[in-house]
Amino acid sequence: MNLKTKLTCIVMLLLCISMYAQESYLLKGKVVDKADNQPIPGANVQVVKTSKGTTTDFDGNYQISVTKGDVLQFSYVGYASQTVIIDAQKTINITLVEDASALDEVVVIGYGTQKKSNLTGAMSTLSVEKKGLDKIAVSRLDDALVGQVAGLNVAATEGEAGSDPTIRIRGVGSLNGDSAPLIVIDGLVVDSDFLGNLDMNEVQTFDILKDAASTSIYGSRGANGVIQITTKQGKEGKTSFSYNSFFGFKEARQSDDYYFTVAETVAAERAATGTLSNRTAYKQLLTQTTGIDRDWQDVIFDVELLQRIHLMLVEETKTQNLALP
Repeated sequence: MNLKTKLTCIVMLLLCISMYAQESYLLKGKVVDKADNQPIPGANVQVVKTSKGTTTDFDGNYQISVTKGDVLQFSYVGYASQTVIIDAQKTINITLVEDASALDEVVVIGYGTQKKSNLTGAMSTLSVEKKGLDKIAVSRLDDALVGQVAGLNVAATEGEAGSDPTIRIRGVGSLNGDSAPLIVIDGLVVDSDFLGNLDMNEVQTFDILKDAASTSIYGSRGANGVIQITTKQGKEGKTSFSYNSFFGFKEARQSDDYYFTVAETVAAERAATGTLSNRTAYKQLLTQTTGIDRDWQDVIFDVELLQRIHLMLVEETKTQNLALP
């Protein structure tokens, strides 16, 4: 390689570095609280739709590599998130505002109700209306909780439609005893199979209590966690009717992807051993007699049809609160 070629390569390399420097650069800034102008340590700074991100240090400062056109999202627990479009800025300072709707949310605990911002125990709240749980077509109320709460595991252990699923909060709590959580509906303790009689349209919120601090009022009964269900209540001076219906089906997954007919089984056994087992010989005789060769797996795992119609009246007066499903 001659000197001219080497110089050309060096110039091209420098041009590439210069172009990269123009596209990507280091952005710096600070995140503070609007209420007292104090820095917020640990705030998340994320480039939207990418894996690039960082957090603020103890003084609320951050730095992150960005390119023009990127969208930065600033977020922190209890604060409203903010997004900024990058347009060659070198410094971006952000002021986060407390999210009053998240901090002032009222949750139900064993002792009554309390603001979410005042809780120290581990618990999660699911609003049926906000999460759209009443729009999920399920045969049982607890089936709609699958994948909704961290630490809550709902698994179908039986193939029968409408059967009770296995519910666990933060894993198995006992090797020998029952690991099912305590179910409480409007302050009354019920068995888990009662959830099969409750419609999602009748429920307002789910409160999942996970640790000892949250479940302490229930004593040893709450050792495996507690699921508190609050049903809908009327509003004074307002009467409302609701109607919901759905139709669907539930089908168990079959373990075998294929099924041998009797003729195929006879051919396979004769090719392998030269004779037939008593079971195959009996099946061959039965098929020849009836002329029917059934796929019994398909017969056993039949499709289950689901249909639900729900009509509800909700009303409240000065003397009573009425909710009739």
